Amino acid sequence: MQALASSREIVNSIYRWPEMLTWYLRKEIKKIEIEFLNEIILEHSFLSENIPDESDRMLSLSHEEITLARAMLWHKGYYRTYFRSTSSTETFRFALNTNKLAPLVYPNTLRGYTKKPQPAELLLAPSHKYSQEYKRASVKHSELDT
Repeated sequence: MQALASSREIVNSIYRWPEMLTWYLRKEIKKIEIEFLNEIILEHSFLSENIPDESDRMLSLSHEEITLARAMLWHKGYYRTYFRSTSSTETFRFALNTNKLAPLVYPNTLRGYTKKPQPAELLLAPSHKYSQEYKRASVKHSELDT
C-alpha cells in the first residue's frame, strides 16, 4: 500500500519505472562484452558526454553504468531522433524510445507497453534552442540606406 501511495504517477507507484529500468539495463549490460561496448563508446563519443549529476538522475546507475547503458541501447537501436524537454528549452538529438523499450522491461503486463518518462541521464547530444515569441521583422535593403 505504501508503494501505491508513494507517487501520484502510475509509472512510479505501480510500474516502478526507475527501479525496473535500472534493473533491466544492468541485466542487459551483463549480457554484452564490455570491450564491445567500449568500442561503440569510442566510435560515438557523445555516448559518454553530458551525464547529469546524481541529484538530477532518475535511475540509480553509476557514471560508468550510464555510459555502458547508452552504448548498449545505441547498439540495439533504442534511440529515436529529436526530443524536447517540456520543462525547459533544451532539446536533444537522441532520446530513448520508451515505446519500444517498455514492453521488454514489462513483459506480459496490461499497460506496461505505454510511453514512459525520459530518464535525463539517457538523453544524448543536447542542444539549446529557443522558440520565438513574435515573428521576425522583415528587413529590406534600399539604395537610400547606403
